[in-house]
Amino acid sequence: MKELTAIFRREAHRWDSTVILDCETVITDSKIAGEHPELLGAPGRTTIRATAEPGDLIAGLSYRFYGHWQTHPKYGPQFHCKTFVRCQPHGQAGVSVT
Repeated sequence: MKELTAIFRREAHRWDSTVILDCETVITDSKIAGEHPELLGAPGRTTIRATAEPGDLIAGLSYRFYGHWQTHPKYGPQFHCKTFVRCQPHGQAGVSVT
């Protein structure tokens, strides 16, 4: 199982409890870069597929997602999350959100 730390930005799509998340990440894991070299060190958006209820994630906060990478034939690399936890807040945005 892989770990990916990302800042949740918004829900891109939702089907019941399955949701596609638009998150901001910087990939530093060289093993992931071996499978998806275009992601290494590239700050930007990462697509994460997870199971979450509305309100489980708060925009602007960091989360650790646990799962694995898959390549979607149409949309490219996606991280399929089995579970997630909120990270310790870093910076003003994480501290000021209630």
